[in-house]
Amino acid sequence: MAQLTVEVGTSACLLPSGHPELIRTFAEEVAPATRELVTAARARGDEPRTSRATAAGCAPRRRRPGTGSGTAQPDTGRPDTA
Repeated sequence: MAQLTVEVGTSACLLPSGHPELIRTFAEEVAPATRELVTAARARGDEPRTSRATAAGCAPRRRRPGTGSGTAQPDTGRPDTA
């Protein structure tokens, strides 16, 4: 996880909610160790090699207002004119 965070910029992880022991282990062991490794890497000046959008192979998406369909559209950074 630390490698993904440092090299790609990953900032989140999904865990299955039906496994309390996995969540407990993640919270008590994995997350703190990952945090320490990432902090050390950033102190050395390591930065993501690519942006998250590039790593995912797509631009950020957003819903079209008023459609209720949840159809994803590219986020142009400009307000909709429709």
